[in-house]
Amino acid sequence: MENSENITLHKDVILNYGETSTVEFTLSQEGFSTDIPYLLKVTAISENDDVPDNNIVERYVGWYADSFERRVLVEEFTTEQCPNCPRAINTLQQCVNAGYGDQMTIVAHHVGFYTDWLTVEEDKEYLWFFDPTGKEGTYAPAVMLDRTVFEGSSVPVNSIGYFADFEPILKKAIDIPAFVKIDVSSEIEENNLLNISVNMERMPIFNVVNEDARVTIYLIEDEIPHRAQAGISSDTFTHSHVYRACLTNIWGDPIEWTGNNSVKECSVPLDDTWNREHLSVVAFVNEYNADNVAECEVFNSNIAPIGTSGIAPLFTTEIIEEVYYNMSGIRIINPDNGIYLRHTHFSNGTTKVDKVVFPINRE
Repeated sequence: MENSENITLHKDVILNYGETSTVEFTLSQEGFSTDIPYLLKVTAISENDDVPDNNIVERYVGWYADSFERRVLVEEFTTEQCPNCPRAINTLQQCVNAGYGDQMTIVAHHVGFYTDWLTVEEDKEYLWFFDPTGKEGTYAPAVMLDRTVFEGSSVPVNSIGYFADFEPILKKAIDIPAFVKIDVSSEIEENNLLNISVNMERMPIFNVVNEDARVTIYLIEDEIPHRAQAGISSDTFTHSHVYRACLTNIWGDPIEWTGNNSVKECSVPLDDTWNREHLSVVAFVNEYNADNVAECEVFNSNIAPIGTSGIAPLFTTEIIEEVYYNMSGIRIINPDNGIYLRHTHFSNGTTKVDKVVFPINRE
């Protein structure tokens, strides 16, 4: 990049074969603009290195001032053979009732604990997220939040408990800043063909997060009467957010950007067995690595009933409070020189978390 700067750090360490070591350093925001990605090139220089070809790594870094509101992709694994699944379904409904409905995009894959009449063959592909080795097996009820691997886990799939246990995890996922937004719209032609348009906009800083993003488009259906749901004795119980079809590659299609914008269009004939009054289009931007479940994260999502539009807004700028924590998670009342996590609380009840360097230049 232009105006590049070299910094040399020294660390005395002897590494045996297979061992690793960490060198920590701090980047100051001084002299850098916000919302612009910068290429960071790290070169390891050592004596007696028999393999010098693997000594360089390049990553984009950057600082940001704004982000889009995140709508978390909540992928539920459930089946009618699962007696505990109604409890998990109720947990998600409690989240909606508690005001998180506009911050969640829920999709139900009917796999995990055997299958049922709502299972689609494509659903089975996502069992890969439970255990890439195929040795540990699968289960339900289970859930993924933006396909993120949380601390203490090696896969993005987790069991889903009661609302009190699940809400903090959901809030944590919502608080992750998003640098891409999605507008979903669709219309039905007279020949029963559903035409879908997905408009995406990214901030320049999005390249720090991912350079090879994909877009995935689903069709889901709500309010499907159950046939033989285990664990309930209700004739009125219905299944919602049921995965019906994927209109792209199941791992997403590469996004072709024109500047910071992109449009993805596709069409699908509406199956006569689908209730069009309860159908919605789901779209999300994600990464995909066939060799690593930890590199399949979703960066944002949106949903809209067919025939309508759903627009992801910019994060509100009405700030109620800013709270700072050091890198050990301890709240700091008066931050001094250093790096801190800033929790910005907004008037709509949402929170944005970002990393800042003190002193802050607010110009």
